[in-house]
Amino acid sequence: MYFCMRIPAGPKLFADALQRWPWPEDCTLPDVSPFTFTLDGGGRHLIQTVLQNRTNSIFAEFGTFMGGAARTWLSNNIGLRYVCVDPWGDDITDYVKSLSNVDWAARAYKTSYLEEIAELLSRYGPLRLVQNNLASFKDRCVLIRGRIPAAYSEMRSAGLVPDIIYIDALKRHEDFVEAHKIFPNAIITGDDWNWGIQADGAYPIRPYVEEIARERNGQIYADRATFVISEPRHELQFDDKWRYMSQSSA
Repeated sequence: MYFCMRIPAGPKLFADALQRWPWPEDCTLPDVSPFTFTLDGGGRHLIQTVLQNRTNSIFAEFGTFMGGAARTWLSNNIGLRYVCVDPWGDDITDYVKSLSNVDWAARAYKTSYLEEIAELLSRYGPLRLVQNNLASFKDRCVLIRGRIPAAYSEMRSAGLVPDIIYIDALKRHEDFVEAHKIFPNAIITGDDWNWGIQADGAYPIRPYVEEIARERNGQIYADRATFVISEPRHELQFDDKWRYMSQSSA
């Protein structure tokens, strides 16, 4: 097990983080209104359950995409301090361009809207749009352009230690295990719980999440794309219908 003394990440350290990763002066786009664009696979009510009793927490989202989830959670939780981590590379532009040909995306959004977002990405790039989308929260939000797991160590060395982690990245074992090791006291949550079912009926990230839950004596709660590892020390309260029982323990 990996437990150590909690490094406090209060207002002073968060202010230091805002200095270390400053916002540009021209962080808004005059001709683009902020928008909430998110690929929500469902179940995010579980995250709101975590947040509702942690009003002054630091929440780190690894894989921020266009900042849609960040806008939602910052709007709904006025004391929340937020860390967005993403490479914000050109692959986001290419990905959004491809969505108009994907059935589930076309069901969620009109093709014309997807094309509009793709055009904005081509014109401004992902990071400029994310800055514009989140500029109204810049006193409570840090943007870190980087990749995990390297970003974990960068944050830790700066004293920026999140209370809650949300992983929505490349679905690699190291991304989950390193988060567990480097931030041993954080509540670990994430996306992609129901992503990528394989021929044998298994899902790629579930073994990684189960491994961490065992290490922490935690219970997994999941609904559609979203999961939370609930540990006794965190005293989270979930409806038992979201409790996940692995095949090995069923």
